[in-house]
Amino acid sequence: MKIHIKEAIGLGDILLFIALTCTFSLVSFITLFVSSLLFSLLLHLISSKGNKEKTVPLAGYMSLFFAISYIAYWSGLITNLYSL
Repeated sequence: MKIHIKEAIGLGDILLFIALTCTFSLVSFITLFVSSLLFSLLLHLISSKGNKEKTVPLAGYMSLFFAISYIAYWSGLITNLYSL
């Protein structure tokens, strides 16, 4: 079963990726991006146990990860988010 790229990735995903590339340094971006993908995978596996739908709201999960990261930074749990 082949899926066209337009069916696999949405506009929200693309806009989020573009915004994130302009926000962090290269090393921080790669670290946080990979971490957010792993977070999204785990969250999706946990939350979709009984769900029959095959889509993954990647931009939503990644936004949640970055919101948590920023809250941790603003509250002082992470000292420097931009130079990991």
